[in-house]
This record gives sequence, C-alpha cells and structure tokens, in this order.
Amino acid sequence: MNTIDEIARPSDAAGNRRRVRVLSQVGEMSLDAAVAGADFIAGFAAGGLVAVPNATIRELGEGEPPQGTSGGLLDLLDRQRQPVRIVTATDKYWLLNVQAPWIRVAARTGTLWLPATAICLVEFGAVDNQKLAV
Repeated sequence: MNTIDEIARPSDAAGNRRRVRVLSQVGEMSLDAAVAGADFIAGFAAGGLVAVPNATIRELGEGEPPQGTSGGLLDLLDRQRQPVRIVTATDKYWLLNVQAPWIRVAARTGTLWLPATAICLVEFGAVDNQKLAV
C-alpha cells in the first residue's frame, strides 16, 4: 500500500465497502471501506480518512478483520504528499518526515522527534485552517 489513494479504493474487486468497528487507545470508531496494512487498519471515519496502528487496537467488531496488504504504516506515511495529522496519547502534531523508527513532527514548541510507537491515530486530508494551530 503506497498512498492514501490505494486506501480510498473499495476493499474488494466487486466494489463492496467493508465496515469495521475499531476500539483503540483514542476511542471507538467505525471505519468504512476498511483495509489493513502490515501493522495498521485504515478507512473512512466520521472525520475523514484515518489509519490506526495495530498496537493501539483493543478490539475489532462488526464482521471480519479487513484483508491485508504488505505495506507498513511508516512506509505509507513516508510517501504522503498531503498534510498528515499524528495523534498520540498526549497531543496532536503535523507530520514533517519519517526516518524509521522515528517521525519528525511540528509541535507547539517547534519540531520534535517521536518514536513511531507513539502514534495512536493518523488523520489524512487537506489542511483545515481551524486545525493549523498545533
């Protein structure tokens, strides 16, 4: 899985959109058109396209786990050319770049390096001026 365009496609050749309920460290959400990467599940939540690292998932409901691909979350993040919001247990940041196993983010106080294991949720999408403040 190289880009969010691949995530945005339906999860099977027939065009069926798979829905899965995810309970993670940041709460519960339903993901439409859910797909799985090597270490994450992605899909459309109420706020847009998101990815949830497997390490933060407590349980899955509403059917079977989505079909997987071989790409990992850091590979996906490294290929993005649009704004990516990183949510951790303590704060939200804007992704600047990836240098596995680390991510560099924009924080209120400047730039920080975080371990990739700190990621609880990834939000993909256009910049919302309301969210520009880190």
